[in-house]
Amino acid sequence: LELGVGETSATGSTNTRVDNFGGIGGSENSNGAKASLPPLDVSTIYSLDDSDTDTSRDHPITDRIICSDIETRFKEAKRIGMQYDSLVIAGEGEPTLRLSTLLSVASRPMQSSCFVYTKPTIRVVTNGLCSAIPGNDDCLVKLKEAGVTGLSVALMTASPSQYAELMRPCLPPGISEPAHGIVCNFVREAVSLGLNVEITAVDRSDIDKKSAGDLALSLGVSEPIRWRPYYPSISSVGS
Repeated sequence: LELGVGETSATGSTNTRVDNFGGIGGSENSNGAKASLPPLDVSTIYSLDDSDTDTSRDHPITDRIICSDIETRFKEAKRIGMQYDSLVIAGEGEPTLRLSTLLSVASRPMQSSCFVYTKPTIRVVTNGLCSAIPGNDDCLVKLKEAGVTGLSVALMTASPSQYAELMRPCLPPGISEPAHGIVCNFVREAVSLGLNVEITAVDRSDIDKKSAGDLALSLGVSEPIRWRPYYPSISSVGS
């Protein structure tokens, strides 16, 4: 069994804007094309207080609510004689924007009595910009300590300029390093910590797949890049 935790409910936002491939960053029209989303301000997302459980206010779902739901699913699986083999934290938001919530979710299997023999693998789908968020320099160490075993990182391309065009990263003020370099360093450090890292990219004709593959290997990733389907934007479809 694999349990997928969609971080849309946990973060409500993302610090990249991808609008040209399945499932991320755009609303879909009747013919499957992706509509671009407007610019966003993520500063309020990565500064949220996840300990706030006051239900009288309108705020994102808290750690307590998410972890309670996960534990319920663990118990139900145990009741019918099954056990989850993996936990995947993925969706339309960027989970590392609320790192404390992500760590709470990832550590849940280690705290649960529902796993008697083995613990599930835990994979986080991310854009790899976690370390650019203020106070998150050691985010990878924290993820590993919480129980995360693998990462899917959207590196997209070997070209920094093309990465900026495709991903449109929203970095906090004062960050001078190009986003592409931040992601590469993130992957390199994750591999050195022993995490199982896969690189994902969009299967577009204008991306140099060989260069992207060579870059992934140079960063220490052993598996081939997982190429995701490409869906043209609405503007491209109409042209």
